[in-house]
Amino acid sequence: MKDRGEVSELPESKAHKRAKKKLPGKKEVRIKGGRRIDSASKNTAYEVERSGTRDGIRKAVRRLRDSRKQRKVILVPQKDMGIAAEK
Repeated sequence: MKDRGEVSELPESKAHKRAKKKLPGKKEVRIKGGRRIDSASKNTAYEVERSGTRDGIRKAVRRLRDSRKQRKVILVPQKDMGIAAEK
C-alpha cells in the first residue's frame, strides 16, 4: 500500500548500492512517514538519486528536507545536475 508519496519496494541498482556504500554515517535511516534516507551522520543527511527523473529527484529532496539534519546532500549523476539544481 502506497502512503504519503512512498514508492513501492524496488531492488536497488548496482550503481545505487555502490554509491550508498561510500557514504559516511549510518545507512538506511528512518525518517517520519515510515520513509528512509540512504545515509545520515550526526549533522548531515545523504540521499543517492540515480533515476534521472524530475519526480525521483523531487521525492529525494523531500526526504532530505524531512530528515531535519543541518546539512543535506543529494548525489546525482552529472547529467542530472541541472534538474537537481532546480529543486
